[in-house]
Amino acid sequence: MRAEMRGGGVSRSFANLTHAALTYIRAGAIAPLFSLRKGPVIAISYPVLVVLAEFLVAAHLHRRGVCNG
Repeated sequence: MRAEMRGGGVSRSFANLTHAALTYIRAGAIAPLFSLRKGPVIAISYPVLVVLAEFLVAAHLHRRGVCNG
């Protein structure tokens, strides 16, 4: 696991997020998550929102030519 988390940057984080989301969707675990109390839902949502924000900022910077990655 530690080797998977090293390097890769935003694209690796986004790929991991997509893989995890597809796993939850295929297992049918999305609907039960929304029946939880507010705290656990926020705890589940926070990493997803951070990675999506990271991806959007990177895409914007790439489009403007600020980064060459």
